[in-house]
Amino acid sequence: MDIQVEDVRIRAILSTYRKRIPMTEGYVEVKDGGKWKQICNTEWSPLNARVICGMFGFPGERKYNARVYKMFARRRKPSYWDYAVNCTGNEAHLSSCKLGQVSPLKSNVTCGGGLPVVVSCVPGRDFAPTPTPMTGFRKAFRQEQPLVRLRGGAIVGEGRVEVLKNGEWGTICDDHWSLMSATVVCRELGLGTAKEALSGGRLGQ
Repeated sequence: MDIQVEDVRIRAILSTYRKRIPMTEGYVEVKDGGKWKQICNTEWSPLNARVICGMFGFPGERKYNARVYKMFARRRKPSYWDYAVNCTGNEAHLSSCKLGQVSPLKSNVTCGGGLPVVVSCVPGRDFAPTPTPMTGFRKAFRQEQPLVRLRGGAIVGEGRVEVLKNGEWGTICDDHWSLMSATVVCRELGLGTAKEALSGGRLGQ
């Protein structure tokens, strides 16, 4: 079954998150026929949350207060998407995950006793919400010497991968370089899931 995903977003539900940039917590919503719909959480897994956070540039996910969202869902009736999501955790986008008909879902009326899917993502250190006074821990975290970096890219999050070894920066060979390898580097740098794994020295030897 070929299911087209028009668009995906994280929509802030709690007022504390509505004014935050970047948007890190809220309902996962999929645009379907021009309308935003929620995903039923009865078949949702942490691997799906990893993909959602990654596609928005967040390196990881964290726990959230489920009780508050339960109360909110009771007050406002959600409109559910017809499909369940099954990701391996390595996909760059929700549309690359296995999507199938939710069962038993009858014309968007029920979610089998479930609730709308919520994700809470951890922003990378360069994209953490501001302004918060920097604690000693965060200062130490910021001053840590990175072991991997990107060089030669035109935009943030793009570049030739360089690794620090014995006090010197060097490149790595692109044999067996894949989207999964690139994602490991991107998440380490706080950039979420890799969109593309370039090879052939396109960003300099």
